[in-house]
Amino acid sequence: MFFAMPVVVFQVIAQVFQGIKLDLQVFKLRKTLRNRVS
Repeated sequence: MFFAMPVVVFQVIAQVFQGIKLDLQVFKLRKTLRNRVS
């Protein structure tokens, strides 16, 4: 149980990091689209 904990924590951190990367990509896409429209 104790040895499995770091693996679970690492997986959760990886998922959160991927989510943040996706949010940043969407934010950049919206910014570029807004700049093209105006």
